[in-house]
Amino acid sequence: MNTLAMNIMVVDDEPFIREVMSDFLCMHGYKVTSFGSGEDAVSGINGLGPDMILLDIWMPGMSGLETLEKIRKDNNKVGVVMLSAFGDDETVEDAMNMGADFYLQKPIEFKRLLEILENWKKKEER
Repeated sequence: MNTLAMNIMVVDDEPFIREVMSDFLCMHGYKVTSFGSGEDAVSGINGLGPDMILLDIWMPGMSGLETLEKIRKDNNKVGVVMLSAFGDDETVEDAMNMGADFYLQKPIEFKRLLEILENWKKKEER
């Protein structure tokens, strides 16, 4: 899998955050699809087959944790990075226990995000 083939899903209820993250990732050669809700992400995941999902924890409607739970019922291979502006330890621990692979606090450190994606790609190539 090369960087161009890596398919990333961005799930966040804030349009500006989706746009900035999508633009940044596209500039670095990733294929990006974004969703504004957990419900839409769960509906769209099977058709997209993402390699990695960047998932906001705090969203109206279906929360990121609920979305993660539904994703993990059907898919244990996709990588999931949980994102939140509110980094309380209990929520982060819950997310990791539910199958999240990584956690990043907002505002996102894009250098760290690229490291996570590159390391995930290397892991998948093995």
